[in-house]
Amino acid sequence: VLGLVLPALLLQPAAAAEQLPPATQWLSEDAVFAVELSKPKELLDLVLNPKVTEAVTAMPVYKQAAAQPKFQEFLQVIKYLELQLGTDWKTGLHKLVDGGITWGVTPNGGNLLIIDAQDKKTLDQLHEIFLTFAKGEAAKRGQPDRVASADYRGVTGWTFGDGEAHAILGNRLLL
Repeated sequence: VLGLVLPALLLQPAAAAEQLPPATQWLSEDAVFAVELSKPKELLDLVLNPKVTEAVTAMPVYKQAAAQPKFQEFLQVIKYLELQLGTDWKTGLHKLVDGGITWGVTPNGGNLLIIDAQDKKTLDQLHEIFLTFAKGEAAKRGQPDRVASADYRGVTGWTFGDGEAHAILGNRLLL
C-alpha cells in the first residue's frame, strides 16, 4: 500500500505549499483500471435528490436493512460526525469530495484512491476524528502500534492498520 502512496509523495516535495497536479497523473502507469469523477457535485445532487431518496427508502430491502442494529449504529456514527464537523452529512460529503475523486487499480490488485476535498478544514477534522477512533480501537485490541505515522519530505503518512496507508497533501487525500 505504501508503494502506491509513496510515488505520489516523491512527485511533490513541497506539495502542501504548491498547486497539485491532476490526480490522474499520480496513478501508476501500469494501472489496469482507472476512474476519474471530476464533478462529483452533479452526481451527488442527482443521488441525493429528495425523489431518489424517497424511492430508495420506500424499498423493502432498504426498510429491512434499516431495521438492523448495525444500520442503527451506522446512523449514530453519522450523527456523531455531523456534530463534530458542525454540518449535516450531505453538506459534509460535498465539502469532502466536490474537488474530485480518482481511483486506480494495479495488476497486482493494489488500489490508490485520491479525493480532492473542497474544504481542507473538514478533511483535516475528519482525519483527526478517524485517528482518534483508530487509536481507541487499537488500544482496546492491545495493538497500540497498529496506528502509526512517518514523515517524508514534510508530509506525514499514516496507517490505521494492515493494508492501509494514507497521506493528506493540502486538500488532497491519498489512500
